[in-house]
Amino acid sequence: MSTISLNVRRFIIALLFIILLVSHPAYLPFSESAAAADSPIRITGYYPGRDELVGDEFRVAASVDSTYEVKQLSAEVETVRVDLTQPDYPFCTRIRCYDWTGQLRIAGLSKGKKTVTLTAIDSRGNRDTKSFQVIYDEKPVIHIASPLNKAVATPKLRIQASCTDDDVAIGCTSLTVKIGGLEKTINGVDRIDEEVSFASLDGRTIRLDFWAKDSRGQETLKQRDISIDSSDKLSRMDTVDGIAILDISPDRILYAKPDKDKPFTDYVQLEIKNRLTGQVTPIPTLRDKAPNNNSPGYLTPQGAIFIANDVENHHNNVVEWRDGQLLVLGKPDSIGSLKVKGDYALFTNALGDYVVDGYTLVLRNLVSGTNQEVIPKGRFAGIDVTANGEVVFSATMNQGTHNIYKWAQGTLTQITNDTVNSNINPLTDGSSIVYARRIDPNPMKQAESIIVQGPAGSQTLSTFDKSTMEGTDYQINQGWVAFTKEEGSKRIRQTWVQAPDGTKRQVSDLGSDSSIVTLTSRGDVVFKNSQKFIKDNLYLSENPAAGRGDYMYISSGLLKPLWLQGKWIGAINGTLFAVRTGTADSTPPTWPKASRLNASDVTSSSVRLSWNAAEDDKAVTGLQAV
Repeated sequence: MSTISLNVRRFIIALLFIILLVSHPAYLPFSESAAAADSPIRITGYYPGRDELVGDEFRVAASVDSTYEVKQLSAEVETVRVDLTQPDYPFCTRIRCYDWTGQLRIAGLSKGKKTVTLTAIDSRGNRDTKSFQVIYDEKPVIHIASPLNKAVATPKLRIQASCTDDDVAIGCTSLTVKIGGLEKTINGVDRIDEEVSFASLDGRTIRLDFWAKDSRGQETLKQRDISIDSSDKLSRMDTVDGIAILDISPDRILYAKPDKDKPFTDYVQLEIKNRLTGQVTPIPTLRDKAPNNNSPGYLTPQGAIFIANDVENHHNNVVEWRDGQLLVLGKPDSIGSLKVKGDYALFTNALGDYVVDGYTLVLRNLVSGTNQEVIPKGRFAGIDVTANGEVVFSATMNQGTHNIYKWAQGTLTQITNDTVNSNINPLTDGSSIVYARRIDPNPMKQAESIIVQGPAGSQTLSTFDKSTMEGTDYQINQGWVAFTKEEGSKRIRQTWVQAPDGTKRQVSDLGSDSSIVTLTSRGDVVFKNSQKFIKDNLYLSENPAAGRGDYMYISSGLLKPLWLQGKWIGAINGTLFAVRTGTADSTPPTWPKASRLNASDVTSSSVRLSWNAAEDDKAVTGLQAV
């Protein structure tokens, strides 16, 4: 009994001690005295906390309790002062929210501990002041020389980085590169320079994390995304300072780069690089409209045409840049409702309340800059245009089903007249049309056939128990048609080609579904195949004059191939490659015997060099003087 009484007494004493301790002014936040607690104005909380690390510019925030209107709340460090304001929404941390906030820039002051003084004044001149200390110390700075963001490893890539810190006496204490996918880490103190092979990650895009730490334990992170392609058939041609090449012509490259004016978004800025001179021309952006990283873009005779989003509501817009000006041409129903070939662009344009009123179909001459209305009103399910301005489209046109129509020089021709099945997503080369026919009205099944309509009539190329996709399941070019067809008991989609004379040939026989990537005017077809869901591979089935041979592997699925001026090229991110489709060239060029390098006309700033021509079993494509 006496033991219990003793324990109870000890508990009561401890509890009283805690109550006295907690209620002491020294342990109440910002309550130095009872007088302060009764003050008509009090600063009740602030940010950052005591002894937190801050840089050249940092946010200061505070909360104030006041009987009267608060007229001013300022923050001051030595000679630097800023008035805090009340934004529409409070600034919140994980602990609490603050009604007043501002940015305090102390660049130029000496580093180390600094006293921040907050002063609040109400409408009657009452004031409250709070002071706390922060530690002024900049985070370490990482300088990455290589790689650039979105660089391509083929498959090796040099990693070069260095680190600097404002504490010059000690500098950085560590610099580390963590390589995603390889579970590899490169460690250094203030410098890293190492060549790394990424061959095991062929066909993938990974992230490199650069971490730096300084003497106060502050860390900085910089990241680079790189893509890997190990194909020996790719050789670098050109590089742009961007994340994606959108279109290529013999003399220009249209590409996208992150929009610095809209950070932390997927909006991009477009630029055009002259392939002959290297000159880069930025395309200006509109204040309320910008392309994003999914927006298509095309080079035009006068500049470029592309899809841009309304920043506020994300509606699509067709925008043309010509003669130094941006022109908003219309509002298509999707990014796929802008088609560009040759000197023409075709797009749908919303009419008023497009849910009720639908869309009009507009053909634009990209040379003259004039528009022509193809159809004043309709609901479209696929459009296409030829290089000379002929149009095909799928529309309801007051029928319950979609049908295919052709428009040329003001004349409209109905191609299908189907009252049972919808005919959608047409593509044309001017003489023939290939499209999909929805053969099962059940929207859950969406069974479709691929149909080609030519001068000799229509024929069914293949039938599926699920939907097809224009471009990946069928393409048409100068009488050639590439299409997919299910083969074998497993109904694997294989790629086929039909020649202008109607003969068909299967060009893929891989053990998983293939899809079409590119069809050339001479019947070459590039198709994509995914092996075990690890990576996509690209294969080329050529149709040379001697007859079609077997398909060949050309690269990973990261490549966007293009047949341009009789040659295969392709882009991965911001890098342009030449694609070699013949056998590997393993014999280097040689110099003839008795070859000499002769120097003449030597001056202090120049020299004229001459030499004998080099020899090669295929061709000498370039020379390098070092």
